[in-house]
Amino acid sequence: MKLSILICTIPGREHFLEKLQAELFSQAAELNILDEVEFLIHPEEDISIGQKRNELLNQAKGKYLAFHDDDDMPSNFYLRILFEGIAKGPDCISLHGMYYVNGEIDGLFEHSIKYKAWATKDAPIKYERMPNHLNCIKSSIAKQIPFHEKNFGEDHDWSIDLQRSGLIKTEYYTDEILYHYYYRSKK
Repeated sequence: MKLSILICTIPGREHFLEKLQAELFSQAAELNILDEVEFLIHPEEDISIGQKRNELLNQAKGKYLAFHDDDDMPSNFYLRILFEGIAKGPDCISLHGMYYVNGEIDGLFEHSIKYKAWATKDAPIKYERMPNHLNCIKSSIAKQIPFHEKNFGEDHDWSIDLQRSGLIKTEYYTDEILYHYYYRSKK
């Protein structure tokens, strides 16, 4: 198994999850890599997101893993680029994406080892982040860093803990837009 895609979800978000699964499955089928990628989904509602992420980390069998939010979408060449990167054997693969707020484009983001902290700046890259759970990362590295068992900020804390560990030294860099992150205000 080369890649594990890990997805946290909850009841009531089935329409998002079905759309995401259809896109990822279609890409894997088109690339003829269905036997090289696994999709693990954690639907339980009564535990923290951090605990869900830890359970998915423990279940992952792929040499690499990446989390994907159930309500976000990959670009239609997402898996192709990840597998190109995986073939090079880096510790992680950079991630560029579009960030949307309530359906409107808010800016670009980039997750890369060239950043040593999270920063929000002006264009062209508005959200600069060091690698986090959305990046494709060697499982042997990702599994060494547990998520904090909480429902908010567990991803930020994990990114900081990963950075501090010093475990990620190499990166396959791509500037392709691979991820579409949809933030929906609760207002």
